[in-house]
Amino acid sequence: SQYKNVKTDLEIYSALFSEGERKIRLLKSFNARSLKSPLYAIEALKNGLLDEHKALDYFYQFADKSIDYSILIDFASLLKTEESKIEFGKYLNSYNGTIYFDTDGDLTYNLVVQYNRGRPKNIIYDENQDDENIILIIVEDALITDIKKEGDFY
Repeated sequence: SQYKNVKTDLEIYSALFSEGERKIRLLKSFNARSLKSPLYAIEALKNGLLDEHKALDYFYQFADKSIDYSILIDFASLLKTEESKIEFGKYLNSYNGTIYFDTDGDLTYNLVVQYNRGRPKNIIYDENQDDENIILIIVEDALITDIKKEGDFY
C-alpha cells in the first residue's frame, strides 16, 4: 500500500516545515522513536545532529535498495569533507539498486534506472505514468543491448 509509512512521513515532514528549536526537538524525537526516513539524514546533517560519517551510514540504509534522485542529490550536496565525498563516490560507483526520477516535475516518477555495480542495467520510461507506451532499455557493459516497448516485455 502506498500509505504504509504515513505516520513516519508525516512526522518527518512536520520537522521539515518547522524552524529553530522546534525543528531540532522534532528531529530528535523522530530518531529517538526509531522512525526511519532518508529525509532524516539530510535534515540531521543540516542541523548538526549527525556528522557526515554517521549521516552516510544512515543514508545507505535507504539508498541500498532504492532512492529518489532528488533526495540523492540533496544529500550529496551537503557533504563537505573530502573523505565523505570520496566515500560517497565509491558507493555510487559500486551501486546496486534503483534510482527513481521525476523528469517532468509532477511529483510522480516516470523514469526508473536499475543499477548493477554502479552502471545502469535497465532503464524504464513511462512518460505519462499510465502504464502504457512504456520503454525499457537494457544495458550491458555500458552499451544499450535492447530497446523494447510495452507489449514486447510483458
